[in-house]
Amino acid sequence: MSEAVPVPNYLENIMALRQSQVAMSLGSEIERQALTQPQHPMLIFEDRTITYDEFNRRANCYANYFASQGYKKGDVVALLMENRPEFLIVATGLSKLGVIVSLINTVCAKKFCPMPYPFVMPAHSSSAMNCWKPIRKSLIR
Repeated sequence: MSEAVPVPNYLENIMALRQSQVAMSLGSEIERQALTQPQHPMLIFEDRTITYDEFNRRANCYANYFASQGYKKGDVVALLMENRPEFLIVATGLSKLGVIVSLINTVCAKKFCPMPYPFVMPAHSSSAMNCWKPIRKSLIR
């Protein structure tokens, strides 16, 4: 008869790793980089170069604005914007508050719905819901 092979306790290992890790978010990582290498380029877009320090300061401005509007940890926001630095800066600012951000690029949204910015319409609008249905299937997999 063969001996039983011991099975490692994976859950225990996962919990130990989880407890040893420092809470990390996009916002906290940008802040860390802004402290350690403030003048290092964080983002290059077209003819613009944004350093970690500038990116962090601008993200803080957005965080302060959204906090003043009542956004808080656990809130969920769909951010619909074209490709440009502010897309990431706003997302980082929201992340600093603990807001969960779903990034939606206008190029993708236009593919499914010809109306501009359908997500800012009232939720009860049938037009907005008609635009949302085809996008929803592609986002939820």
